Amino acid sequence: MRIVFSSSRVEEVCTDLRKAEKHFGGDKALARSLFSRINAFRCAVTIKDIINQPSFRFHKLNRKSVERILKDSLQST
Repeated sequence: MRIVFSSSRVEEVCTDLRKAEKHFGGDKALARSLFSRINAFRCAVTIKDIINQPSFRFHKLNRKSVERILKDSLQST
């Protein structure tokens, strides 16, 4: 699966373990968790491959959740 990052800074944090650890205040577990998820996305063929992994604990989106996500993403651009 192709990953598109919102900025080069986000891409750096998501692809460089040292920068991720620094970004998360030295929290190595959080940085490793991020890398694990990024790696899962890279290895996935479809989004369904990700959703079926129990470690991700996805939940169904309701209308309010989707509206909030859209609103947040529009404000950040």
